[in-house]
Amino acid sequence: MSTTSAPGGMQEATVTIRADYNLLFIQDVDDVRPLGAAMPEPWLLATESDRVAIHAGQTGLISVTTQAWAVPPPPVDDQFRARWEDIAEMSFTASTDDLVLTSLLDGPPMGGLDSVTPHGPGSYRVRVAAIGRTEYWDSVAPPEKQPAVQLLVQLWPSKSADAILYQYKDRFTGQLVFADETKRA
Repeated sequence: MSTTSAPGGMQEATVTIRADYNLLFIQDVDDVRPLGAAMPEPWLLATESDRVAIHAGQTGLISVTTQAWAVPPPPVDDQFRARWEDIAEMSFTASTDDLVLTSLLDGPPMGGLDSVTPHGPGSYRVRVAAIGRTEYWDSVAPPEKQPAVQLLVQLWPSKSADAILYQYKDRFTGQLVFADETKRA
């Protein structure tokens, strides 16, 4: 676990967290709503008021780096695309500044950011990038392979905009599929 702050108002924390039922959430720590948001394949995230659901691809330990930005992070470019298999972003509205990364059964991990919405209530953008989701799709990686999935979760204040699926690794063919080959959400 590590937490850092960077110039430009970005706060970052890296944690290992257990995904239950293949899901992680960004939500109020006291939120006890049922699963909720529908997530059609190949999307890796879905949003609803005060909540973001992240489909980690598997149950088990997941390595997550969370970045809370004061301004938009660098755009998705070829270098970013080469590093990650799955990349998507969506808008959501936060009614509190207390949203955290959390798992369904274990709650927020120790060492994570105190809040991923430190800029207060309002409209946010969330970008999730993942690698390793397809290897143990909808199952559990052997303990010696965990964490098999790495996620980067970037959040920043932003006006609401269309959801974008930049690319994803097809779980059947193993091939990367790019945004011009898919429909926007």
